[in-house]
Amino acid sequence: MSRGNVGDSERSSARSFGCVNCWPDSADSAWEARSGLDQQRELVDESHFHVLVLSCPECGQAFLSVFMESIDWDDGDDPQFWSVVPIEEAERDSLFRAAASERDLRGIAHGRRSLFRSAPKGEPQSNTWATGVVLVPHD
Repeated sequence: MSRGNVGDSERSSARSFGCVNCWPDSADSAWEARSGLDQQRELVDESHFHVLVLSCPECGQAFLSVFMESIDWDDGDDPQFWSVVPIEEAERDSLFRAAASERDLRGIAHGRRSLFRSAPKGEPQSNTWATGVVLVPHD
């Protein structure tokens, strides 16, 4: 399992990404802002692992969005997780050229502030700041 540092972290790089519309200071607001992003390209489309490149219609900032889900065979309360991180143009172009394997994703945005949304089985959903692309086991 490859997990970036999940928790209340400050911006971990001096470079600023996005705008107030797409990458606000609050993790909850950043999750809400994700729904306003435009899809640029779908990189992986599996039922329990979905990878997209999104962009802000206001400032053009590109984001990598990774959805991960594990099947719960008991009662259908499937744990779901999302990792969202702003990416540079060169990173986006590299992802567009590659097959976007999990190995490729681990090398993106190392040390950069990311959003981690967790919806574990039987627990409330939460949004926290993390670092880099957070990958959790999935089906």
